[in-house]
Amino acid sequence: MNKVILIGRLGRDPESKTTNSGMVITNFSIATDDRKKVGNTWEKITDWHNIVTFGKTAEIAAKYLSKGSQCAIDGKIKTESYEKNGEKRWATKIIAEKIELLGGGSESQKSYPKEEAKNPFTSYNNMQKMEEKQISFDDDDIPF
Repeated sequence: MNKVILIGRLGRDPESKTTNSGMVITNFSIATDDRKKVGNTWEKITDWHNIVTFGKTAEIAAKYLSKGSQCAIDGKIKTESYEKNGEKRWATKIIAEKIELLGGGSESQKSYPKEEAKNPFTSYNNMQKMEEKQISFDDDDIPF
């Protein structure tokens, strides 16, 4: 299974182009944060992800996202190889299949039409709440 869910902020405004057949393709990058303990302090780690999306999702991303916008991405990982100066290189990107606009971005996000705002992460918030709770179980609770 190839499945990715990311929540982050855009590092730049989305860039869109239209193919000869009329399909819209939008590219942007998002930053996600994690942290790790170094000695007695926690250190913030930022990872950057290149995102590409197609069709209606690309149109919505181009219209409603901007640098600094927070969003959730539901998609898959795609790694491609190419050659530059005779050297083989690799590029990894996320193909966004669904995008959810989250708070904290530009004013245009607040006017995002509800009919277009399909929430692919309805169970994600519930899952996150469950993870926040300390769930304890014994070995007897495991079915195998």
